[in-house]
Amino acid sequence: KNPKALSHYIRIVQREFNLDAVEVYAANAERLTFALAPKLENEYFGIISAEDFQKDMPAEGIRSISQTIPSGEFVKTIATVPYA
Repeated sequence: KNPKALSHYIRIVQREFNLDAVEVYAANAERLTFALAPKLENEYFGIISAEDFQKDMPAEGIRSISQTIPSGEFVKTIATVPYA
């Protein structure tokens, strides 16, 4: 709804939970915003494909995918997050 507010919220979540990165995608697989730790600001790690989103979600509602980046491996966890 409010892209600026969502971006601000995601930066806070990323810092508070000490996460290297947080990405937020819409239901149509469009990336809405992301926040990166300073050590990742020069890394390119792409976006999650629509195909990855369309795979069945386990009963727990959370799953992970991995991606190789120049400095190593990047593990992305996919889950639904409430935000109003």
